[in-house]
Amino acid sequence: MLRRAEPTGQAPRSLLALPEVIASRADGAESGSSEASERRGGWSTRMGVLLLRLERSLERNRTTATIEAVELKPLITEIGIRVSESRSQRDAFLTCSGDVLLLKLLHLLSEQHGVPQVQQTINELIQILAELAISDGHLAEAFATHQSLLALLFRLMGQRELVDASLTLAQELLAIGPEIFPLSCVPQLPALLTSLSPRLLALVGRALAVLLAKAAEDPMEGLPAPECVAPNLCASCSNNQLLLAVPELLPRIVGLLRLRTPPPGLWGHMLAQLPNAAGLVEHLHDEGEQSWSNLGEAAPTPHVVVLLSPDQVPPALRELVAANPAVIFPGLTLPPAMQHGGEPPGSLSLSALQAALWSTLQADLLYVLWALMGSKTK
Repeated sequence: MLRRAEPTGQAPRSLLALPEVIASRADGAESGSSEASERRGGWSTRMGVLLLRLERSLERNRTTATIEAVELKPLITEIGIRVSESRSQRDAFLTCSGDVLLLKLLHLLSEQHGVPQVQQTINELIQILAELAISDGHLAEAFATHQSLLALLFRLMGQRELVDASLTLAQELLAIGPEIFPLSCVPQLPALLTSLSPRLLALVGRALAVLLAKAAEDPMEGLPAPECVAPNLCASCSNNQLLLAVPELLPRIVGLLRLRTPPPGLWGHMLAQLPNAAGLVEHLHDEGEQSWSNLGEAAPTPHVVVLLSPDQVPPALRELVAANPAVIFPGLTLPPAMQHGGEPPGSLSLSALQAALWSTLQADLLYVLWALMGSKTK
């Protein structure tokens, strides 16, 4: 097959199309890799072996209604480790069409709603795809041509457990895509946007800002903009018209712009990365999110959330904030089991960082408001 590939142009599109004994050897392992990295969790680290396992699992579950996410999670985790390890590993992954397999699995798992194990696997899948898109602009452009993928990411942004990873990938693809993504491809988008909590709308606003900024780019500078007349609207004007027709969208954006502190739970994904914060993350998950009816109401209790000791903070960052003792996330309440009587000296304060991050999200929301109110379809 390989001998006749060059003269005939019939090369396999994926190494997985070759006999298994050849495909299983595909890998990007570095010559100096340690024995520990050559075999994790009892699996061979050869990328071809991992992707053959994934392909077989997809084939085995193709006729069933559900995919066993618990079964697949260790495999997806291992693939993610290998992809982030080096460029050679990513090349081996792409040569075996690993991205195609992950996209297929992502669409299948997205049909299973509300299952924690499924959501964890979906997050890992999206993070792998985001890693690939960020590391390779050409691959990001290829991903951006899949309107079904972008439509799916918008749907997943409606779930608080999935919004952070979905937003990371979506804004990358929306910015680099060769064409403006039509929001009409997102099923029931008006209902989706209306259902978003204050926290989710604040985050989804970033994706909308990237999309509207893409539309503002002028590839024909110096020439008059073409007039759009319904029903023959361009993608940009169609998007504006669709967003302007969403009930309560603009008033809710204005409400978020008036907030001096972010909605409760906005930085939950940041807390998940902090040491010993598992109990807090679980508490916030059970607590729910603020509704639009009580937007802006102050929480009745103090908001000291979690403390970091000096040895948990990078030295350069510790020097900048050594005088500030507490980690503060306004709008969040520490569960009684995690409250501490005192504050260790030299702890890191993230209140200034939080204010800066909230300002960037509000700037995105302000841009969305400006772009919509200044559009030709207003």
